[in-house]
Amino acid sequence: MPNDMHDYCGEIYKNTYEAKKESIENELRAKSRTGQISLTKEKEIEAFAQKEAIKKAMLEGMRHYSNIDVATIWNTVYETHVHRKSGIRDGEIISKVISADQSWKKSSGHAFEEMVKTLASAALHKNGIQIILQRELNSLIKKGQLHNQKRDIEWLKAQIKANIFDLYA
Repeated sequence: MPNDMHDYCGEIYKNTYEAKKESIENELRAKSRTGQISLTKEKEIEAFAQKEAIKKAMLEGMRHYSNIDVATIWNTVYETHVHRKSGIRDGEIISKVISADQSWKKSSGHAFEEMVKTLASAALHKNGIQIILQRELNSLIKKGQLHNQKRDIEWLKAQIKANIFDLYA
């Protein structure tokens, strides 16, 4: 049995994941006429095996290393999981990749909204329709420059507050 918490939790995670995955796959293959497992089922099996591996590694890690903060054990199991999925072991690199991914999602989402605004406004211009972003709509409302009915403006304020939409025609 490994003495190092990372190795200990990693071994439990790995063994649990592999055992659960293999057990479910064997059971499904035995029930299947073709002996094959669909891609959808494989993904479901992986998700279940991962969940079981995380749970068992955490519970065993907390039991075996009761003197160590649970957040530290959680982070260790997290790094083990990410390593299995990505091949990346270094926690600092994992954090940088996640940060870069989150940055991409936010920036590309905003860029996409602005592209839609630009393209749709150009296409609808001849009909007198302009597309604006939610933040622009909010600004128009605050400045009193939107001339919709009062009930419509109140509805729009509620939509903005709930962050329901990103673009407005």
